[in-house]
Order: sequence, then C-alpha cells, then structure tokens
Amino acid sequence: NRDTWANFRSNLIDVSEINKTSISTVDGAIFVLCLDTNNTSTDLEVALSLLHNNTGENRWFDKLQLVVTPSGVAGWNMEHSPMDGHTILQTSTRIYNDLTGKEKFPSPSNNDDEGLIKYMNSEVQPVELHWELNEELLCMLHEASNNMLTLISKTETCVLKFKHYGKNFIKKQKMSPDAYVQQAYQLAYWRLTHKKGSTYESVLTKNYYHGRTECARGVSVESDEFCRAFTHENNEGNQHTAEEKLNLLKRATVKHVKTMKLCKKGAGVDRHFYGLYCIAKQKQVSFPNYELPAIFSDPSYSLYSSSVLSTSHCGGDSLDLFGFGPVVPTGLGIGYMIKPDSINIVVTSFIQQAKPFVEHLVNVFLDLENTCLKVNSNNSNVKQTTKIRSRL
Repeated sequence: NRDTWANFRSNLIDVSEINKTSISTVDGAIFVLCLDTNNTSTDLEVALSLLHNNTGENRWFDKLQLVVTPSGVAGWNMEHSPMDGHTILQTSTRIYNDLTGKEKFPSPSNNDDEGLIKYMNSEVQPVELHWELNEELLCMLHEASNNMLTLISKTETCVLKFKHYGKNFIKKQKMSPDAYVQQAYQLAYWRLTHKKGSTYESVLTKNYYHGRTECARGVSVESDEFCRAFTHENNEGNQHTAEEKLNLLKRATVKHVKTMKLCKKGAGVDRHFYGLYCIAKQKQVSFPNYELPAIFSDPSYSLYSSSVLSTSHCGGDSLDLFGFGPVVPTGLGIGYMIKPDSINIVVTSFIQQAKPFVEHLVNVFLDLENTCLKVNSNNSNVKQTTKIRSRL
C-alpha cells in the first residue's frame, strides 16, 4: 500500500512542524534500531519477529531495521528498494567479525575527519521523537494496523534446519551446492502440486558499476527430466536406475550453473524484458492508442514471469536464517543458507503450502542423498572387484 502510505506521510507532515522534524530525523538515519520486549526462544519465533513481529508494531518498515530481543538475538528487516541482500550480508559480516575478534573494526586515526573521531568517541544520547495526530491520521493508523494484522494472519511461515548434510557433502558429489538445492525445490514443488512453477533466483551483477541483480529461472528441460525421473513419470512408464537418476540430476545442475553464469555477466533476459514492459505500460498511459506489444499479453510471458517459487540464497557465517514473503498470491517465498553441514531455509506462503512443501523438501533431500550414496557404493564395489581380479 505505497500510495496509502505516501498520502499518510504527506498528511502527517502537513499537520505540524513537530511531525515534519520527526520525519526528517527518521529519514536522515542510516537505520532504525528496534528494541523488542518479547523474547524469542525458537527459530520460528525468531523468523516471525524479524519478518513482521506478529503485530507489525515497533517497526518502521520504510527503513533498514536492526531488531534486537532481550535475549540478545539480533537480525535485520530490510526494504528492498534501496539495497540488496548482499549489502546487508557484508554489513552483518563486518559486525560479526568484530564481535568474534576475527577482524576488529579499525580505531579512528589522526588522518580521519575530526568530526568523525569526536562522534565515535562520544556517548550518543537518544532523543525522543514527538508526533501530533488528528482524527484523520488516527483513522488511517487504525486501518493500517488492521490491514497489517490481516496480512500477517494469512502468511504461513515455516523454518527448516536440515542437518543431515550441507555443501560439504554436495561438493563431494561434484555438484554445485546452490544448483543442487534449486533442483530439490523443483522436485519438492512437483511432488506437492504435480506441476512445475516458474522459479525466480536472485543473481548478483556486482561485476558492473551500480550492478544489482538479475533473475535466473530454474525451470528447464533438464530440470523437468530430472523431476519426472524421480517420480517415475518418464514417457515409457519405466523406473530409472539410481545411476540414471543421478546423471539427470547432474545434468540439471550443470544447466542451472550455466544459466547463473550468464545472468552474472549481464546476459540474462528477465530485467531486459521487464524494462521493456515498464516502458510499454508507460506509453499506454501517455498515448491512448498505443498497443502493448503482443509478447506482454501472451499467456506464456505471464506464466514465465509469475515467480511462483521466489528464491534467494544468502551465504556467510554471520547469519543463521534468511527469509521473505511470497511475491505472488499462490506462490512460495524461499530464503535459504547452505552451510557446510546443514541447509537452513525459511518458507512462506499465503495459501498454507509452506509446511507441506517443507515436508516434501525433507524427503527430497533424503532421496537425493540416498541416490548419491547408492551410486557411490555401486562404483566402489566395481572398483573393488576390479582390484581383486587384477590380483588374481
């Protein structure tokens, strides 16, 4: 409801100079520090607190927010427009390294700005912000609160910390950990819905000045063949051997890695098409007789760009969980972190699909592991037999 918030903000400033000053103070801050009073003892409670705090209170969602609970649990809530997750990851890593002593923040030196040195050595005192609200603003606040509670009530959130294995095991199988996990999402969603869902994966384009992200689409011919093999739905109706399944999985991961590399170097298509779409929509507003290019009204484009599975991978040691809401009404939001020996995932849904998706995903991870181990065992037996024969 950006338009509603824009109207409220404008009215708030117009009511009094006090409000104008308070808004200016918030606008000028690098981030907002949210000191919560409710403890979080479980991973799910942490995820809910950082996503929306169950009520939406004690938050300023327009700003980058650092949330801290009484137990010392801390995390970020970010509005995506001005920055990407990579920026927050770098910030978190610097803070984490300083706290753990791995890499301390440098102390102010004589070469630094005098104002900066004075500020860093001073004790900052908080200043209370005051607000003057009229009846119209109070009504708008009440409506915003109700809308927030409605959104929160229909947002299902599930946390999975899969501890059977992580990127160390996947690398031993000679596969990209990210591509492997992405194929697991494809298979889990296939088993849940018996269909494929257009998948969005955020890809950094930081190699370019002012580069932000491109979108890699995870559904491919190779991923489709992989999913069908693991659900015994190939054209002949025959079950695949473990070796065939593993080969199809590896083919799908190789394809995914190629797509990711293209996106990283600016050869993706999503942002380009979306830019053209936005230009066309603006032309429709400016020129009444302008017709939208046929590609943008084609059902296939809508299906392609729907992002039923919206996924993003956030690495590093400084964070434990990472998540966000779905981007389409019937979709899933999947934030994940692939650790050396675990895979941490937060899944959200507006239609109560988060829990069943996670249940399927756990089974998929185990199925993929069993397939890898079975093939490894078969290969080991073949090698052992060859050694025995050579000795004879």
